[in-house]
Amino acid sequence: MFTAARVRLLVITCIALFMAMLDNLVLGVALPSIQQTFQASITDLQWFMNAYTLSFSILLIPFSMMGERFGRKKTFLIGIALFTVGSALCGLSESSAQLIWSRALQGIGGAAIVPLSLTLVNSAFPADKRAAALGIWSGISGLGLSVGPLVGGLIVEGAPWQFIFWLNVPIGIATFVLGIFWLTEAKGEKKPLNLLGVLLLATGLFGIVYGMQRGNSIG
Repeated sequence: MFTAARVRLLVITCIALFMAMLDNLVLGVALPSIQQTFQASITDLQWFMNAYTLSFSILLIPFSMMGERFGRKKTFLIGIALFTVGSALCGLSESSAQLIWSRALQGIGGAAIVPLSLTLVNSAFPADKRAAALGIWSGISGLGLSVGPLVGGLIVEGAPWQFIFWLNVPIGIATFVLGIFWLTEAKGEKKPLNLLGVLLLATGLFGIVYGMQRGNSIG
């Protein structure tokens, strides 16, 4: 059944998941404002989006492996911390380069949040309740992606574009603190860590995502 502890876990993981998925697309509508602020080039505008997507994509599987080996709660909370710090740095950025690197840090945090939130939910619920819990998880994930442009547009209409990132900071801090007390640590089956395999996997994923993002513009 959905006990209090399981509901708390679902709330924490879904809030963090929503933030991570939202930031995949939330920045798109703010690009004209950012371009005016930094006098950014078209290439800079592309990298404001791509920096998050690349770091997010290539580190999903490595972070999932780290969670199984070193602790799911620990890795999940590290992801929230990195995402929150990255959001603050995005809000404080004073140049295109700073924003790009801060977006990459956000993506690194998101890459830890997404797979570990799924693992935490999957392991916390019994078989008869797992489908419902995973359905909620999937719905929140899709909601974050679909409302990203809408949320970004609403914020930009009434506030500076930096508020898109500052909004994540108090939510991230609250989620991190609650996660310390409400989540329990668990590890998966211990297996030898294939560092070469992880490196090759990350490199291959980087090549695929980079090619999809930049292939057309660079010929």
